Amino acid sequence: MLMGARDEERGTEARNRIADQGLDAHFIRLDVTDPILIQSAVGRIRDQFGRLDVLVNNAGIQIDAETSILELGIELFQNTLETNVFGPFLLSQACVPLIKANGFVRIVNPRWRSNRRLFSRTAADPLKRKGKPPVRPCI
Repeated sequence: MLMGARDEERGTEARNRIADQGLDAHFIRLDVTDPILIQSAVGRIRDQFGRLDVLVNNAGIQIDAETSILELGIELFQNTLETNVFGPFLLSQACVPLIKANGFVRIVNPRWRSNRRLFSRTAADPLKRKGKPPVRPCI
């Protein structure tokens, strides 16, 4: 298992917890908002492991839960979109050739918690999606 994270210390700690369970885990420094780090990580995967079977886009940050979406600052909103939307898109684009070399493409995009702030169906939310299911990100 390969694990990517922006923070090397936290990524290494997570890798160690998985390795302590007897699993083969490796940490790769990765920031999905940085195209250079994405290319570097994919190159390292190709060079060190020769393949990538499945990509799980699990990177994400949560919008300030205390601030209404209508009062949210543009900088925080842009940072959230870069991490939760553009990042997985760029990472997927970079990884597809390596995954395709195995004859198939498997990309998993877990539903991000931060989407609930954008697409909530609560009465207090001015952007509620009346009677419609929540929007789920897919690439």
